Amino acid sequence: MMADFASPTAKKQSPMQRPGDQPSPRLGHSTTAIKHTLYVFGGRTGADLVDCAVGDIHAFDTKKLDWSAVGAVGTPAPRSFHAAAGDDTNLYIFGGCGAQGRLNDLHRFDSTTGSWEALPSKTSVQPRGGASLLVYKSSLFLIGGFNGTELGDVHMYDLKNKQGWQEVTGGYCLPARSVFACGILSQRASDDWIVVFGGEVDPSDLGHEGAGGYVDEVFGLDPNHLELGWRLLTVKGTAPSPRAWSASASCSYGLALHGGNGMDNARLGDMYILGC
Repeated sequence: MMADFASPTAKKQSPMQRPGDQPSPRLGHSTTAIKHTLYVFGGRTGADLVDCAVGDIHAFDTKKLDWSAVGAVGTPAPRSFHAAAGDDTNLYIFGGCGAQGRLNDLHRFDSTTGSWEALPSKTSVQPRGGASLLVYKSSLFLIGGFNGTELGDVHMYDLKNKQGWQEVTGGYCLPARSVFACGILSQRASDDWIVVFGGEVDPSDLGHEGAGGYVDEVFGLDPNHLELGWRLLTVKGTAPSPRAWSASASCSYGLALHGGNGMDNARLGDMYILGC
């Protein structure tokens, strides 16, 4: 597979202030699109991982352009730096950093009923933050993360039988990393790729206050042939500089990547799209 980076240009935008019950200022939260609504969950409001974590959920209607607080039933424990993914109806949350340390629980928010469900699991994975979670067909894929050391494992959760996590093994393993960009590239219906860009492969001695060891590689995993393992992909175009903590999302053009933290600990504001 050949992937291609492009750097789109756009007019400078001003912060969008909209009416409604907006989320408080925070970081380490997640934003997930379900149809025309963006759901913001969790995060922390200060430097303390324990005391400042929140577990609220807010919805932004992209048609009405307004916010609302979602009074959901069965809300998971407050957390930050968790992994999140969505499909046409549901928001899924895994792990993150909670009051008692790193978590490995899995929850589903049903946007049609406004309620949470803790998904059962007969098997578990290591607690972690900074992982990636994505939905492909009827399965969840959990990739990498950090639990005191960088992780490169991959686990799959079948959303139909809900029996638990199954580790994906075989072929070349993903080099361990956390806080990386991740998404799905679709060439044809039967030729999709889970792709990973960059991330932290060596944590900073300063924790969140410093830059760790960052990379600029692109790896791909064929979700229809998991036994083949990961491949280091050849990329055309000008790749982004090594970075971690970027925001990323799959879109019709490929994987959109914005900003992050650079090797010199500078905050980045550039944007790229990785396409096929």
